[in-house]
Amino acid sequence: MKNYNYIFNLDNTWINKIFLYYVKKKLNKSSYYLVLRGRHPNRKELFEKIGKKYSKEGQNDVPIKYAKSIGVYLRMKRRNNKWKK
Repeated sequence: MKNYNYIFNLDNTWINKIFLYYVKKKLNKSSYYLVLRGRHPNRKELFEKIGKKYSKEGQNDVPIKYAKSIGVYLRMKRRNNKWKK
């Protein structure tokens, strides 16, 4: 299933973090917000290394400071229990 909120993937470098800072700053905050998710090619070993529990089911997002790349998603805010149009 395709996630239509997904925008792009960036390497976890300081220059890309600065870029994301300015994207967040310019974003229309009354209607949208960004979700950043850490990505790593071998999550299972990384979770064992940092002492977190890895599960085959569910979402195993990596903390940003340990991630190799960052997935960026754009989400629409809800207003009064309804999606804003």
